[in-house]
Amino acid sequence: MWIVVALFSLLTIVLFSGKGGFLIAGYNTASKEERAKYNEKKLGYVMGSGMGVITIILAIPAIFKENTPRILYWLMPIAIIAVTVVIMILSNTICKEKIPRPIEEVKDINTGKTIKYTLIFLVILFASIGFLLTTGDIKFHLNEENIQIEASDWPDKSVNYKEIKSIKIMDNIDIGRRTNGMGSIKLNEGHFRNYQFGDYILYSYTKCKTYIVMETDSGTLVINTENKSDTEKLYEDIVERTEINK
Repeated sequence: MWIVVALFSLLTIVLFSGKGGFLIAGYNTASKEERAKYNEKKLGYVMGSGMGVITIILAIPAIFKENTPRILYWLMPIAIIAVTVVIMILSNTICKEKIPRPIEEVKDINTGKTIKYTLIFLVILFASIGFLLTTGDIKFHLNEENIQIEASDWPDKSVNYKEIKSIKIMDNIDIGRRTNGMGSIKLNEGHFRNYQFGDYILYSYTKCKTYIVMETDSGTLVINTENKSDTEKLYEDIVERTEINK
C-alpha cells in the first residue's frame, strides 16, 4: 500500500507544481483553442490538491492498519468520489479563463512526453500492485509461553498458550468476507467474518485449504501455513504446548 501512496504523492507534487498539464487527461490531448480557455496553473493546483486529498485517504489504512475504524472502509470510496466531483466542478469554473488566452500564448504539449510519463507511471503502478499481490509471508514462532505470528502486510500478533480454550484442524473453510484487513493472491490477513465463526482473525495462505482454528480469550483465530503437511505439523506442535487434546 505504501508504494501506491508514494506514487500518488509523486503525482500530487508534479500536478501541484503547476507544470503537470501534460498529465491531466483531456487537457493534454485538447486542441490549443480548447486549452486557451483554461488557466493551466490553476488547473494543476486543483488537480494536485484533489490528488493530495485522495493520497491522504489511501494512506489512512496504511498508517492505522488493524486500528482503522471499519466505517472508514465504507466512507473512503464515497470520499474519493466526492473529491473527484469537486475537482470536475472546480476545473470547469475557477480554472476557466474569463477571456480565452491568445492562441500564441498556449504552449505545445509534447505528446511523446505525455505518453512516455504516462506509460512509466502505469508500469510502476501495475508492477507495484502485482508485487504486493504475489509476495509476502506469514511466520509462526512457538516460544516458551506464546505463539508469535509475523505477517508481511498486517500487524504481528502474539497469543499466550494459556489464552487458548480450544484448538482443532479443519479443511475447506469458507473464510467469508474481509471486514478489516489485507487480501492478495498469496495471503489473507486481518479481520474477517463468516457464518461459522462470526467475527474472527485470519492469517492464512490462499493456496492451502487446511486451517488451524483456535478459540482464545480474545476471540477466534484461524491460521495456516503454505501447505497441508506443514499446517498439520504446526497444529501438533501447538497442541503439545497447550496440552489440549484434539
